[in-house]
Amino acid sequence: PAHRASGASRPGVARLQLCDSMLGPAVAALLTHQPYLGGFEPSYADAELFVRCSGVVPDGMPHLSRWCEHIASYTALERLQWQ
Repeated sequence: PAHRASGASRPGVARLQLCDSMLGPAVAALLTHQPYLGGFEPSYADAELFVRCSGVVPDGMPHLSRWCEHIASYTALERLQWQ
């Protein structure tokens, strides 16, 4: 499941910084209009971002939180098969 970032001592914060820089306002806005990064089917981009973010969701990003929880519902094997 997704976790909220709450401080620098939390595991995954270094990856959270990468996630923040990748997400920017454009990607966060994108997830307000579609369920996946590439549209309406999961893709390699979803799997890759999920791994890079380690399931850590910055505060104040409800659509990213929803996306992360949804991507986490797939098994690692399923995510590896996305193109």
